[in-house]
Amino acid sequence: MIRKNYYQILGVKSTVGQQEIKEAYRKLSKKIHPDVNGSDKYFEEYFKSIQEAYEVLSNDNSRRNYDLNGNGNVDNYEVEISNLRQLNIELKLKMQEVIVERNSVKNELKKLQENHFETKRKEGILYNRIKELEANRKETATKVESEELKDLKFFLRSLFFVSLGLYFFHKALVYYNVIKPLW
Repeated sequence: MIRKNYYQILGVKSTVGQQEIKEAYRKLSKKIHPDVNGSDKYFEEYFKSIQEAYEVLSNDNSRRNYDLNGNGNVDNYEVEISNLRQLNIELKLKMQEVIVERNSVKNELKKLQENHFETKRKEGILYNRIKELEANRKETATKVESEELKDLKFFLRSLFFVSLGLYFFHKALVYYNVIKPLW
């Protein structure tokens, strides 16, 4: 017959002291307690085995007897079932941790996607605004160029008429012998 390994159940070495056994028991019982994990049958069984291991290992006399004689009432089949149940409970706990981590990653991914879409939306808005500004710049430049051309044409016409007027004025002065011809 094989006995239950209480040290393995609490996750400690056989050389640890009472304080380490107590800490391991408290840590496991907080994690495995049926109130924390609902009324799942596996967690209840595992919690009972943790309590049993702590009761035996926390008392110096019962621990000494356990170390010397072991528990002779447990056969191999019960130990295997107990070990499988313990393994099943540990796997369920790991699965819960993985699910929580997966949900956390999903939430992070969702936030990143939302930020990505928001960035793309803003990028589109900025791209359209840049196009508008370029079109306005070209339009404004064309308007400014056409206004400058108009101003230049007006100036040239004015200059032409002024010079034409001076020419005829000069001719008139020469005609009336007010001045001598320049050429």
